[in-house]
Amino acid sequence: MALIIGSVQSVDQSNTGGPWAPLTTFTVTQINAEFSFNTVCNKETTQFNDLSVATNSVVSWSWDFGDGTVSTLQNPGIYIPMPELTL
Repeated sequence: MALIIGSVQSVDQSNTGGPWAPLTTFTVTQINAEFSFNTVCNKETTQFNDLSVATNSVVSWSWDFGDGTVSTLQNPGIYIPMPELTL
């Protein structure tokens, strides 16, 4: 699995003092993206915990919970409302 993150600028290898060629992305090739969460209960916050392991340090997070809720926290807590039932 390759994860494309961030942006860097290449070094002027010829040492000519010319402009550097920008690189738009670089790849971390060894990453194991894992997480855990506590129970999902009605009217309570669910805590997600990042358990990811990578050869390079993970420096940012992007959680998308599929309902329009997003977070950039490493270990976000979100409120997941349960639908009301009408009998």
